Amino acid sequence: MACEIVNQFSDLDFVDPNNIGIAFTNLMDCLRDDQLPVKVTAALALRPMIRHTSIFEAMKPHLQFIMHELLAMTNEIDVDTLAEVMDEFVEVFAQDLAPFAVQLCEQLRDTFLHICEDMDKGTEGVDDLSDAAIDEASDRTMAAMGVLKTMGTLIISLESTPEVLNQLEIALLPVIQFTLQNAIIDLFDGVFEIIDSCTYSGKTISPNMWGIFELIYKTFKESAVDFMEEMFPSLDNYISYGKDVVSTNENVQHTIYDIIETVMKSDRLGESDRVPACKLAESLLLNCQGHVDKYVAPILALVFEYLGPVDRIRTVEFRIQAIEVVIGCLYYNPVVTLRLLDENGWTERFLSMWFENLDKFSRVYDKKLSIVTLCSIVSVPVEQLPAALRNNWPQVLQGILTTFEGLPMAQAKRKEMETMYNIDSDGEDEGNEVGEGHNALEAGQAGETDVVEEEWVDDEEDVVDEDSEYIEYLAQQASRSRPTDRDDDEESEWDGLEEEIYFESPLDNVDPYILFRDVFTGLKQHNPISYNELTKALTPEHQAYILTLLSTADANAAKALEAAAAEA
Repeated sequence: MACEIVNQFSDLDFVDPNNIGIAFTNLMDCLRDDQLPVKVTAALALRPMIRHTSIFEAMKPHLQFIMHELLAMTNEIDVDTLAEVMDEFVEVFAQDLAPFAVQLCEQLRDTFLHICEDMDKGTEGVDDLSDAAIDEASDRTMAAMGVLKTMGTLIISLESTPEVLNQLEIALLPVIQFTLQNAIIDLFDGVFEIIDSCTYSGKTISPNMWGIFELIYKTFKESAVDFMEEMFPSLDNYISYGKDVVSTNENVQHTIYDIIETVMKSDRLGESDRVPACKLAESLLLNCQGHVDKYVAPILALVFEYLGPVDRIRTVEFRIQAIEVVIGCLYYNPVVTLRLLDENGWTERFLSMWFENLDKFSRVYDKKLSIVTLCSIVSVPVEQLPAALRNNWPQVLQGILTTFEGLPMAQAKRKEMETMYNIDSDGEDEGNEVGEGHNALEAGQAGETDVVEEEWVDDEEDVVDEDSEYIEYLAQQASRSRPTDRDDDEESEWDGLEEEIYFESPLDNVDPYILFRDVFTGLKQHNPISYNELTKALTPEHQAYILTLLSTADANAAKALEAAAAEA
């Protein structure tokens, strides 16, 4: 009862600060009690006490004991709140737990496998489960999910220690293998998050994880075709951080394409499933440029099953992602893709869809992809262009300028989110509090050149709370809730794809201003006929804006040289 009272009134502060220390001492004694109910209530009461600085420090010497007791209790009783307590301790005390993180992970693994074995025993040979048995199975599933979440938190918390991560990965292999091999569908979401955490945190794909890749594919074909949304982050990591293998291994390439094709063709799946399939195709094209030539035509054919017919696509998300797959093909190889579009009679329809939807490419990544791809098209010799494109050649430059106009706003939005989560320009967590002063949007209002002039946060927009922790946000990103289908009249309310600040792509290091400058000036010098045709419809305002873009490119290039010299 005393532990419950401490827990219930944890939001209150003691007038005498010594009393909080007395409460903590007694809770620790209760955690050593022989009675399980006393130990459980003591553990639950410890969680809210972390907010007190003195108790936070006092807990550190006892962390190994506390975690050991939490795991022991989880083995005895299926209470998902115990897993929540463990998860918070791992998140808050990550660095303090590092010295025995591998041992903790092994204990978590054993606890998870123990729970799963109990789940099997509880249902083995039973055809008609009672309500009580169903509730018990549900409790075990929730407990297993909680342990999975704690393991994922541990990995993410220690991503700056690669030597520890490698050992954690080895410790977790049985968890991943057991869940996928036994097709425990209720735990797929958590296991795919674990795989995502392992491959993302290490920024490399180990031989062990390549073995898991084969198991993912086998599971996908047998029982996980409905889990494309949950699988995508991991699969994208395999391509992004294992591109050397993907680029040279035809079996891996075929596996990835087969996953894409299966999802795009399956009658049992909807557009929300096809969105991540499109993203996967795009990732393959951008990361393996020059190495997956034979998949360009099949990927285009898959996408135009939906882009070709009028009104085949119902949701804005799917339309934008499908268009981006074609843009990715154009970026991968503009000459071949333009030829394929022309041979199939797709050129005019696609260009129309692309330019009509330019305003819906709202993220920095979307705008950069459009700019670099249009620049690639501009570089194609005129004689190799399809007639539909030659007849509308000036519109290509107009598309570049229109996209550039929206780029500062997108960059400001992204910068604001990076500041919110303490992420530096390289995508690393700085671990500092968000500072005061001129933020990107305020600077834009003050007239600085690299930002915008208007407020971007809509009161109705779904923005993550500034106080949310980095790990919580990563978990939200990994879960990636399935979007709901939109009615046609909702299209006017479309506010753009959500910026994903932890998403990495080969375009991250591309400066679109410098690229445009090099392509535009190179065209003027080496292909004046194409240049004159491209620029013949420019207004004085457009000409002035191009000069601004070129000036920005020169400034960015100078900054890059200074930064390179400083590093040297």
